[in-house]
Amino acid sequence: VALIATALFCWFPATLFFMSPYSESLFALEIIAVVALIERRQFLAASFVAAFASATSPESIALTLALMIAALLAGKAVRWVILYGAISGIGIFAYMMFLWARFGSPTEFVTVQKYWRRSEHFPFVGLYRNVLALRHYLVGPGPPLGGTSPTFTNIRWVWLLDDGALVLGSILAVALLVMCVQRWQSRGEPGIALGIETGPIPVSFVVVALVIVALAACTTISPYALPTYASSEGEARFISVAAPLYVSGALLIRRSTGLMCFAIGGSVILALLFQAMYNLGYWLT
Repeated sequence: VALIATALFCWFPATLFFMSPYSESLFALEIIAVVALIERRQFLAASFVAAFASATSPESIALTLALMIAALLAGKAVRWVILYGAISGIGIFAYMMFLWARFGSPTEFVTVQKYWRRSEHFPFVGLYRNVLALRHYLVGPGPPLGGTSPTFTNIRWVWLLDDGALVLGSILAVALLVMCVQRWQSRGEPGIALGIETGPIPVSFVVVALVIVALAACTTISPYALPTYASSEGEARFISVAAPLYVSGALLIRRSTGLMCFAIGGSVILALLFQAMYNLGYWLT
């Protein structure tokens, strides 16, 4: 499972951003470190790594929630759980103080999103509107209904990658939750071995996967500033860091050689394709 999950992680098509000047490579490392420390019940150490993660990406709320829930389930006193949560937020608090001193607004990182026409909506709004615009993506280029700017070919296909990543991430997150519940229910029965193959799935994995996918599903971009048009642009990049999703995928395909070859082979092909596009100057996000 670990070997398959690592292969999927390294060759996910959006992992090209791990070699680019984005925060994803650092954030992925922090996620892996935090969930590993949580499973070793080193909650204080995990909270300090989560503090760095909170200065790296707003998605770090997933780590704070996973840390606090795991600490509660481990029987830690409420005061310790609150302390872990407070420490994990030091990074974003310090960053907000810097923004306040520099720009006069502690939430400038949210306000500035309007310049990329990015906003938060109900989950899957961008995906839904992309599906409605699917014919335009395939037939284009040209402006969407009500727009004046064209949809360029490379952007069109990258948006489809983002849509696919969001759907796949959602399926893997739900599958991880289902497997977690099933294994919890079977705990204590004879024949249940230790380890990720048949043992309990860590709750931190489930929380991190669900929260990151939910945040990605709520983020949309309106490239033409139209109230009726939005896309899921960037969601493949947001989801690529969620290491527990790769574990979920590995658990689902581990017994089928055909599925493993299809999943890993397809990922390698797409990763090389989008890396080549990025190197040639195409806009990818």
